[in-house]
Amino acid sequence: MSNSDSNIGDKLVFILTYILTPLMFIGFGVYFYFGIGARNNVSKTIDDIVVITKKVSESYLDRKYKQFNTDTVVLGNYLPYDIEPEMDGQHYVIPNRFGGQMFIFETVGNIRERTLFFGLYNQPERYQQVYSGVSSYVIMLTGINRKACRIFAQTNWAEKIPNFMGLEAAYVTAESPNNGVYNLSNYVLTDNEGEQIKTIDQGIVARGPLSKANAKKACQCLWRGCTFAIKFK
Repeated sequence: MSNSDSNIGDKLVFILTYILTPLMFIGFGVYFYFGIGARNNVSKTIDDIVVITKKVSESYLDRKYKQFNTDTVVLGNYLPYDIEPEMDGQHYVIPNRFGGQMFIFETVGNIRERTLFFGLYNQPERYQQVYSGVSSYVIMLTGINRKACRIFAQTNWAEKIPNFMGLEAAYVTAESPNNGVYNLSNYVLTDNEGEQIKTIDQGIVARGPLSKANAKKACQCLWRGCTFAIKFK
């Protein structure tokens, strides 16, 4: 073998040993973190929501939610055992498995409740005096990536949670800071199916799983700028 052939062989060994092999390990690490790890977080999050809604249903047999929010869920011990809430001032914050947060709040469930809420929107004290609670609530996830958002949006939640009402998938940008939950909260009701929605919230809502095309359209965020909200009665 000539010296030139030997040098070429040495260079190939060097490239394989010190360049390509480390790159392969890095590639496997990235795949595990963003692929397997992401799917695991999606699966665990779905289980989290199933656990929370089951515990809430067992405690609210009349499906009437009054002053129901994130604090209520934490103090009622409705969270899965491995989710640890944090205090932010006088209120609790629930982290989700993607680095964002999980928000939980009551919302209107039918036209009568919505009419009362909007009718006294500018009179919050008066509203608190006359309302006796509402018949639905929302769980909202923020700071999730587009892949997780699309999987959540295409999930058949009604098969997993009988009191499922609807969902909204969205992405938030500087030009569309209001996307995410308004349409779901106020226009997915038990008695308004078919009502036309005209708001500045550009998130996509549905009473069942989104199609692959709509999920892709709704979840166009960069990095972790997607939101996903789901409504229950």
